[in-house]
Amino acid sequence: MPKLIVAVFKDQEPIVWKCSGCQAAFSHGCLREATVRELYEINRNFAVHCQQKHPQESVIVMALYGTNRATANQQDNHSKAQRR
Repeated sequence: MPKLIVAVFKDQEPIVWKCSGCQAAFSHGCLREATVRELYEINRNFAVHCQQKHPQESVIVMALYGTNRATANQQDNHSKAQRR
């Protein structure tokens, strides 16, 4: 079950995440705190990655709480709702 987990912090804020299944990296491309919109984009990119690279497994993406901070422990149904 691949998870999107934080790999790099800057000023105590996550800026790079990785797939726990294969170590593929995901980022918004800047050395600053990600916006909520950018975090949704990272979640979408991770969901697509998992569909292609880990097709038979459930996916855990970041849970977004309305701020720029995120944790990685929300189930795949959150990702599916974002894509609608």
